[in-house]
Amino acid sequence: MTRYFFIFLFSIILVSPVFSTSLSNITLPVETTFHRGERIFSIATEKDESYVFFGSESGLIMYNENKLKRIFSETDGLTGEFIKTLVFIDNVLYGSSFSLIGKSCLFSYSKANGLMVWPENKTGIINITSILKNKDTLLLTTFDGEIWDFNPKDKKSKKLYKNKDYNIVGATKFGNNIFLACKYTGIISMEADDKTIINYNSFKEYNEHSSHLINNNITCICADKNGLWVGSQSGGSYFKVAENTWDNFWGKELSDDFVSSIFPDGNHIWFGTGNGVSLLQRSDNKWCTFNINNGLNGKIILSITASDKSIFIASEQGVFKIDKNTIYKKMKN
Repeated sequence: MTRYFFIFLFSIILVSPVFSTSLSNITLPVETTFHRGERIFSIATEKDESYVFFGSESGLIMYNENKLKRIFSETDGLTGEFIKTLVFIDNVLYGSSFSLIGKSCLFSYSKANGLMVWPENKTGIINITSILKNKDTLLLTTFDGEIWDFNPKDKKSKKLYKNKDYNIVGATKFGNNIFLACKYTGIISMEADDKTIINYNSFKEYNEHSSHLINNNITCICADKNGLWVGSQSGGSYFKVAENTWDNFWGKELSDDFVSSIFPDGNHIWFGTGNGVSLLQRSDNKWCTFNINNGLNGKIILSITASDKSIFIASEQGVFKIDKNTIYKKMKN
C-alpha cells in the first residue's frame, strides 16, 4: 500500500548532545510493593491516590487507600485478562484488554457507573494500543495501523485512518497534531482537530533517515509542554517541536538502552528500561539510576506514572510506590 506522507528534505534538524552528571549514591525509597512477583503492564492513579489501578496479567486490580478493593477479570465481562493500556480521562478510567486467543475490548470504570465493557465485536476496534482524549470522544490507535474515533455515550465508532504498514505501539497529542509511535518505522504525525478530522496533507514522518530520531524501533511516546519524549530499543529521544531539534540519550546516561516507558514529571523525567529506572533532573542534567543494587527489586520496567506525591513503577516483579519528593530533594542537594 502506498504511504501518503511528505518527508521534509529541506528542513535543517539539529541534534543537541546531553552532557550529564551521574549520581550513584542514592537508594530508592520504596514505600510499598504491590503484587510482588506478578507482571504489571500499566498503571493509572488519581492525583490524590484515592484510587489506583493496575493492569496485570490476571485482570484489572483496583486499590483504595492502599487496600485491595477489587479485581475485574473475564468473569466481569472483560475480553481477556491482560490489561495493557490504562488512562484517566475526566475522572473516568479507560483501558483495553486482550486474551491469548486474540480477542480484545475497550472498557471504562467510574464511581458512578462501575465497570462498562465494549467488546471488539461491538466496536470493530481490535488491539488498542493507546487511548487519547478528544473533545467529547476518544481517539484510539491500534497495533494494526488504525486511528478510531469512539463515543462512549452513544457507543458509536468511526475509523479515521488505516495504514497496515504501521504497527502503532503508542500515541500522544501535541498542539493540533497526533503523533504515532510505530514499532519499526519511527514516528508519524498528522493534524487532528476537536472534530477528529484528519488532515492527510499534514502527514509527516520522523525516522533515522528523515530526522535525528535515535532509532526506528519505537517502544513508547509521551509529551510535555515543549515537545515529545520517545523511547526505543536503542535509547531515548526528546523532540523540541517548535525548534525542530533533537536530544538523544543512550549509553552511560541510561541504565539500559532499551527504553520501555517514559514519564515526565516537571523538572524530572523517569525512564523505565530493560535494567531498572533512570531519572533525569533537567535543570542541571543530573542522572540517577535505580536497579536491584539500590532499592528496586524489579529489573524489566513496564510502566511508570505519578500522583501528586508518589511515583509508581510497574515491573515483572510487581509495582513499587516511591516517595518522589525524597528523591527530588536528594538530587537537588
